[in-house]
Amino acid sequence: MQQVEEQTVRMSTSDLILIQQKELGKRMDQLDKRIDQTRDELGKHMDRLETRMDKLESRMDKQDEKIDRLADKIDELRRDLMTGSNHGQISTITTIGIALAVIYSVLR
Repeated sequence: MQQVEEQTVRMSTSDLILIQQKELGKRMDQLDKRIDQTRDELGKHMDRLETRMDKLESRMDKQDEKIDRLADKIDELRRDLMTGSNHGQISTITTIGIALAVIYSVLR
């Protein structure tokens, strides 16, 4: 069995402060590294998010164009129906007018 020699080491307060300062410096360096890594990761996530947002905006623009074209088609169909309905009304009025003229001429 080896004998362990005990030595008393005397440290001054300034030595303790210096050691603590060095330890604090190491911890600060580690913290700076972690902050830089986190910033890099956040930057990558932001880039991906921006790319996805651009794609989404592009898809939304395409959908808006499709909706506009569909609305134009609906308006055109409505106009066609209104025009057809007007022709039907004119035809009905004309038929009634002819029928009244025939009745008038028969009764005369």
